[in-house]
Amino acid sequence: MLYEEYKQKAKETAIFDPKVANEYLSLGLDSEIGEVCGVIKKYIRDGFSEELLKEKLEKEIGDCFWYLAMINLYFFPNMEFDLNDMHDPYSYEEDLSISNFMLKIVKPVETNFLTAFLISANSPYSTTNTISYFIQLLCALVNFCRQSYLDLDVNTILYKNIEKLQSRKKRDKLSGDGDNR
Repeated sequence: MLYEEYKQKAKETAIFDPKVANEYLSLGLDSEIGEVCGVIKKYIRDGFSEELLKEKLEKEIGDCFWYLAMINLYFFPNMEFDLNDMHDPYSYEEDLSISNFMLKIVKPVETNFLTAFLISANSPYSTTNTISYFIQLLCALVNFCRQSYLDLDVNTILYKNIEKLQSRKKRDKLSGDGDNR
């Protein structure tokens, strides 16, 4: 599934009030990046199988992409991306483990983005930084999938995420808690 198609299908599952989109989407993205970190932490601690790690990461990364897609649609509606063609502007001198990639690349970029994004709600002058950090975060997440020795496929992640959300919508389970609604 291509990202542009994903964004439109993802919007059909959005149930938040657009008046609070900035706060809702910022907190949601931060929460979901935290969920990815939690999966990695539990993998380090518990040592479950790589197959289970891949399955858990696909679910949580899919939720991260949902929040990024909503931010893209609501705040940068004229920006389109081809995730298959995204290349990381940074080179890494070492082969980073999934935990180090998350800690050294994704989390710092996410922090920069959320800071700029929340400031931009009050200041038109920070929009350029916000867009720049948004692109960096999208790129970092795509490259996290590529860097991982688990061979996570972004298109598969997007497809599975929409499938899950459309199923929840049909069953009126978009709101609430838990992965298995």
